[in-house]
Amino acid sequence: MLARALRGSARTASRANAASLRARLNGLSRLAPPTVGVRMRRTRVAELPARWFTPSQRRGEEVVLHLHGGGYALCSTETHRGMLSDLARSTGRRVLAVEYRKAPEHPFPVPIDDCVRAYGALLRSGVAPEDVVVAGDSAGGGARARAPRPRLWAPPTA
Repeated sequence: MLARALRGSARTASRANAASLRARLNGLSRLAPPTVGVRMRRTRVAELPARWFTPSQRRGEEVVLHLHGGGYALCSTETHRGMLSDLARSTGRRVLAVEYRKAPEHPFPVPIDDCVRAYGALLRSGVAPEDVVVAGDSAGGGARARAPRPRLWAPPTA
């Protein structure tokens, strides 16, 4: 039922309107100053744009894979930059945030599939499953909860 509702709302949204809203939100997010003591680096994970947030005072090898909110249609690693920097600094852990594809261009469940692919890529890069904490806010929390547990937590096969 949830999947049907999300697909329906994604079909009725205007692609131009979604792109315009995303651009405005990204612009507003640039007004917030970066968190001191955290280095941000752009990268690609599972063929998706992503950002690493690395605190200068690391307290462990665990990685937080954070799935941002935004209703699977809005927001980005840019709009969540301040929060992600604060998360890295306060936990002392590296945070990886992935720019999953969004509706209406990529309807549900594409964003969740992208998040699962990012998790698999993280494991293939050498991070142990027990060193990954998957977290999210709003839709990102839903993606974390919605991803089938065996697919999300099991190490990927060749």
